[in-house]
Order: sequence, then structure tokens, then C-alpha cells
Amino acid sequence: AICETLGLERIRYVGHDWGCWFGFLLCLQRPDLVERAVLMSAPHPWPPEPAPDLETMKRMGSLAYQVAIAAPGVPDAGKAALFRTIAQTAHGQRFSDEELETYMAPLRRASQVRASTLLYRNTLQRELAPVAKGKYRDQRLEVPVLYLMGDGDPLFDEAQFHALREHGDQAITEVIPGAGHFLPEEAPDAVNDRVLAHLST
Repeated sequence: AICETLGLERIRYVGHDWGCWFGFLLCLQRPDLVERAVLMSAPHPWPPEPAPDLETMKRMGSLAYQVAIAAPGVPDAGKAALFRTIAQTAHGQRFSDEELETYMAPLRRASQVRASTLLYRNTLQRELAPVAKGKYRDQRLEVPVLYLMGDGDPLFDEAQFHALREHGDQAITEVIPGAGHFLPEEAPDAVNDRVLAHLST
């Protein structure tokens, strides 16, 4: 709908975290719309086969906070505090106080916390369960995608990460050494170089 409103028939897409997840879904559901994409720091929608092992399940356990954010009845202040804790401690990221304040300021507004709650809740309920059951198992990724992840990201599973190439003939995977989850902040030069190179091809 946004692209139609802007009069865009084809787009080049860059997404991180939730933007990565929704980017994968966009590429799968509307390959006619997406010309190329760079996606970072979130699992792709092809669950591992056979079922994930214990180490993978431990890594996925780091996503448990999403349930708390999505849950009804948790006060907005509690959710805002949880976001701050994640930003301060997760994935080895070292935000300065000023940077952290820039990201956290919007969460002082109740409307922003509610919007985040609905994003997590709707995605967990409507998207993740079908994906876990193999919704896209037999679907090919037609869009040329560059998939990036830091080797220090707790979600990083090398075999599962590179398995994306089995699902798309034009899928490229690349690990950014020494980076955690927040790739654009932790490795801006590396990310910019790769984004510009991939999207200008």
C-alpha cells in the first residue's frame, strides 16, 4: 500500500531485525515488487530440518523477551524498561548514554509502547507459528538477497544462516566478523559498503 501511494512499482529494500524479518516475507509474497534486498540480523523463514538442536534452542531463548512485550497486562513502564535493558546489555552492544537516550525517548509515549506491543503480538500470533510449521518450506526465494549477520549475534547459527542459499539461487550470505546484533551501529562502514555494492548491481 505504501509503494502504491508513492507510485513505486519496484523497490530496493534494506531491513534490520524486524525489518529483516518483514523483508523476507515481502520478498516471498511480492517478488514482483522487490528488485533487490539487503537483510540483517534476524532468522530467515525456513526453520532448520530436522528440528533444532539444544544449542539452537538456547540461542532462540534469547528471544523470550518478545513474549513479555507482546503479553497483555504488562504495564507500559515495564515494557519500556525492558527495551532499555535489552539495548544496554544485549549482544555486547556498547551504546553511549546519548545514543541510548535517542533510541529510548519515543518509548516515553504510551502510544509508542502500545504500537510496539501490537507489532510483537501480531507477529508472534500470525506469522511465526505458520513459519515454524513450514509455511514457506517449498517456496523459492526469487529476489536477489544479501543476508548479513554479525558473528557475535546470539542468534547466529552458522549452518542455519548459510542454509538460506539452499532456498534462493541469488541468495548471498556474509558474516561480519567482530559484530553483534546491531550491525548498522557496530559496523557502519562494512554495512554501508555492502549495501551500496549489492543495491547498485
